[in-house]
Amino acid sequence: MASNTIVSVIGDHGWHLGEQAEWCKRTNFELGTRIPMMIHAPNYPTSHGKRTEHFAEAVDLYRTLAALAFPASPPIQDSVSGTDLSPIFADPTNPSTAVRAYTFSQMSRCPAEDTLGPFSSCTQTPQAEITWMGYSVRSEQYRYTLWLPFDGDENLAAWSGTDEHEELYSYVDSKMDDFNSFEKVNVASDPMYTVKKAELRAVLTAAFNPPPPPAQTSSKPALIGGIVGALCFLAVLACFLACRKHGRLRWKK
Repeated sequence: MASNTIVSVIGDHGWHLGEQAEWCKRTNFELGTRIPMMIHAPNYPTSHGKRTEHFAEAVDLYRTLAALAFPASPPIQDSVSGTDLSPIFADPTNPSTAVRAYTFSQMSRCPAEDTLGPFSSCTQTPQAEITWMGYSVRSEQYRYTLWLPFDGDENLAAWSGTDEHEELYSYVDSKMDDFNSFEKVNVASDPMYTVKKAELRAVLTAAFNPPPPPAQTSSKPALIGGIVGALCFLAVLACFLACRKHGRLRWKK
């Protein structure tokens, strides 16, 4: 059974123990968004016991397990979210096997709810009363987070508004195993990071607020018009030929 059974183990997202002056796990910081994920794939023995630094999300699990179980033709519908992580198993430590350049997270905020402090994460709040939403994107060396007013009734953030708050953290030269050493300085307003901030904001917006698909124009009216025009032409041509045959066609001089 062990030789032909794929095993996946994942866990809940992380927990702050005072880092960034936070407690619990209702944040878009690194400690609040990471989860453990372990997958045993018998058909990739070279991956056994290996650890990868490549990005992954829990939403990737379905596509990945389907691809590992049915490598020739995974039964995956196009509408299923996530990214297939199975290419990583060929060589987990090789940078070329990475399939994601970014990961994303989202956390709500309800300042009016005071059961867990002034910035509670809306755990007891109906969706219609959620007032703020934080969207975050993580790249290899940066994390960009954007907080926007949120309309719970419409389930939509104010992406085109002006009331927003940004965070940008650099992991360059950070010791990621020292949980109190990173995400301590928000460089979103530092001119040195203007280009990087704009780049990550564009990635974030494309993920959470993509432009609507172009309106599909029906070809039926044009087709009908073309058919009617063709029929009219044929009718005129038939009339012309008939009149010419019976000598009733006259041209004005």
